[in-house]
Amino acid sequence: MPPTCLEMRARVLAIVSLAVIAALSLGLGIGLGVGLQTSTKNKYRECSPSRLQGRYQWAIQFVSVYGVLSGEATRYAEIGQVLLDGNGHGSSSWVYTGMQSLAPRNATVVYSVNADCYGTWQSTEPGATPQALLAAPDGSGFTRILVNAAGLSDEVTTATRVGPE
Repeated sequence: MPPTCLEMRARVLAIVSLAVIAALSLGLGIGLGVGLQTSTKNKYRECSPSRLQGRYQWAIQFVSVYGVLSGEATRYAEIGQVLLDGNGHGSSSWVYTGMQSLAPRNATVVYSVNADCYGTWQSTEPGATPQALLAAPDGSGFTRILVNAAGLSDEVTTATRVGPE
């Protein structure tokens, strides 16, 4: 015997109710998943000086632009470290192959980091040139580029965080 109109209506209502519940559950699940993913993605979306806090180290090799321009290119190597306080200040020490001794040179630094992770780096060492800075959003490292008065890059330094202090 075929179902009555009332039975058909009850079946359709049950199916529609299950479909609505399933769609709401799926939508809520996707919404929560996207919300969690978005909050994780946004965790390090903006930079600030506080992202750079701790001890960072670097090792680089470069050819002096000044030497290339004069026809007497000079290769340099440098190792160094800096302790950044997260408030735009730090203390650094380094040794490079143009020095007369292996005793590290020391200087304080002042740095800034904008929300887009770009910023500036300035050593207090006499005659130091301001540098452009790009920080990793999670604070795990940064890259500095020294550009001389002629607009030429003399060195690029990438530093990696090695500890909290």
